[in-house]
Amino acid sequence: MTNSPSAKKITKSILVILSIMSIAWVFYVLQDSIKELKNSLLNIQYAWLVGVLVGNCISGYIAFEGFRLIFEHVQPRTYSRRSLARLYFIGQLMKHLPGRVFGIVYQASIGDKITVTQWIGINATYMLLTTAFAVWVACSVAALMFSLTAGAFIVSLGLLLYFMCWQPAFLYKLAAYFNSERFRSIRSALETIIAIASADRIFQFKILIIFIASWAIYMIAWIGYGIAWPGLSALDGIWLCGIYTLAWFLGYISFVSPSGLGVREAAFFLLATDFPPDAVAAMAVLGRVILLLVDFILGLMFFTTGDGNNEYE
Repeated sequence: MTNSPSAKKITKSILVILSIMSIAWVFYVLQDSIKELKNSLLNIQYAWLVGVLVGNCISGYIAFEGFRLIFEHVQPRTYSRRSLARLYFIGQLMKHLPGRVFGIVYQASIGDKITVTQWIGINATYMLLTTAFAVWVACSVAALMFSLTAGAFIVSLGLLLYFMCWQPAFLYKLAAYFNSERFRSIRSALETIIAIASADRIFQFKILIIFIASWAIYMIAWIGYGIAWPGLSALDGIWLCGIYTLAWFLGYISFVSPSGLGVREAAFFLLATDFPPDAVAAMAVLGRVILLLVDFILGLMFFTTGDGNNEYE
């Protein structure tokens, strides 16, 4: 981060332009994706898709509350909820540019009340929790497809691992390897993660409840996909949700395309072989469209509120 006021002003102006570009790009991708659904949409019950979109928006906002809780633990009473939401949701939009790094750069440049390394540490922790919960949900649904006992085992195992992983000892050892001055930024980011990992049980339970609520609403929303598509059921929607979540995870860690597009759909096709091919094809695109719409709606909603630097309310 530069100390020059004029340089900061130029940087912020560029990032505002990039945020507008990200909104425009997501809108373009949405239009292109909707064209792929032209034939499938003739058979779908639209009312249920509206319910899916609303459920996904609620789930997405609850996920933000998890991000806010992590942020408040690191740097309390710094931004209002509205201003932090703007930094978060515009950052989410920027992952489509491509390049997930743009989101963090935007947050660090516009929200300059905390350091770049703190933003990196907060985002790294949040992304780790997001992917961990995604794997837990996907594995739980997959296990439930075999038996109730297997599902209960995976749910219990995930819960146990969740609380076991809140141990900063390993991170302290890792930070010790970055003691030299040239690794100062890495160590600083690790110190932020350590501060979060050292949180008390109350904080851990709050994070757990928020993420479970977000994923529960997301899964319930997928019931709408099952009911909306002729020949599928509400239960099919839940199974497809688990498969799509695993496909989302594979796309997320691929880093070969913006927000996993392409990889996610390919994985979904390969994993959902027990369902009608036309339904799988439609759900792959519908899943992409709905998630893009959520980013677009929430990003646009908060783009018009706050400047990212409002005082705490």
